[in-house]
Amino acid sequence: MWAYQRHYLDHRPHIELPRSHAAISTPKFLTREQVGKFLDAAEEPWRTWILVAVRTGLRCGELLALHRVG
Repeated sequence: MWAYQRHYLDHRPHIELPRSHAAISTPKFLTREQVGKFLDAAEEPWRTWILVAVRTGLRCGELLALHRVG
């Protein structure tokens, strides 16, 4: 819509929205047991990434944007 209004697009794009909230999936979370198994199977540096993700709730893009200091 924004690009169309500013004449970056020749036509207004058609966007289909979900028909109900039921169409939007609810997030699924790992249990403590599943996280433990996941960590046991992981090797470094993946184990650290998994721990940071699980303990902070960061999404993939946010994890990738992290920088090590020091």
